[in-house]
Amino acid sequence: MVHVGVDLHKRMSQIAVLTEDGEIAQRRLANEPARLEAFFAQLPPRTPVAIEASGTWWWLVDLLERSGQARAVQSQTDDAAVSGSRKRSCCSPLMNSASGAHRPR
Repeated sequence: MVHVGVDLHKRMSQIAVLTEDGEIAQRRLANEPARLEAFFAQLPPRTPVAIEASGTWWWLVDLLERSGQARAVQSQTDDAAVSGSRKRSCCSPLMNSASGAHRPR
């Protein structure tokens, strides 16, 4: 199963995709709805998407739901608690999602 982790920033997002082959591909995309919708539309339906965000992120959740993707939201504080570390990584929400540590709405 494919899993996606998004490190959501104000203007750009770092996106990590864990493929079925176990490879991690990374993309950096501008936070433009049309561009992100096109990216998520190419993924299999209901692909788990973990979001690490410190600010406004509901617009991305709405976009993912329109695109037919599953999602989990995790704040930076939650990420540190789950991983036991303060080290931030765009892949940490991806790994937490894959391990079942996500909290869907």
